[in-house]
Amino acid sequence: MGGAPIPFLMLRLLLLATVALASLALALDVSWLNFLKPGTYSVGFSACVFENYVAVVGGADGMAYVALLDKDSGRKIKERIADPPYFYGCAASNGVLYVTGDPGLYAFDAQLNTLGVARPDGVVYMAVAATGEYVYAAGSYGDKLYVEKHTAELTLVANVTYIEEGWDWAEAYGVAVDP
Repeated sequence: MGGAPIPFLMLRLLLLATVALASLALALDVSWLNFLKPGTYSVGFSACVFENYVAVVGGADGMAYVALLDKDSGRKIKERIADPPYFYGCAASNGVLYVTGDPGLYAFDAQLNTLGVARPDGVVYMAVAATGEYVYAAGSYGDKLYVEKHTAELTLVANVTYIEEGWDWAEAYGVAVDP
């Protein structure tokens, strides 16, 4: 068997995959698609709706990254690269974008100016939910699952630490609140 059948087979598979993706996009009525690459190594962890934007949070080359995309067109409107290694989760309420990171819980306005920061020692926040009156952040504190309740201005109201026997590590990938 010569070398020609393998490239032909790969070409056919690539063509089939392209047709499948195009069909899926049409079936889902995708109106826009945006690829963000703010650095050599970029990763997106979460997205949320924030006013007229879709906020995307993650990391770029070891720095925290947040981008605001126009909700209708997908065009990137603003971006911010910050010191913490990564942003992990986001939620929005009353004109404030809340973002969890390593370390901290951050509040931003629509210009991505920092409105507030909460940074308990040793806590890596992964997830956030906002109700308007309160902001709930969940993450890890070593081998413990850690959950906090803050006011909208990020003043700590309460916290709780969970640990189960035999846990080597705890991570919270989501938090939800039914207001």
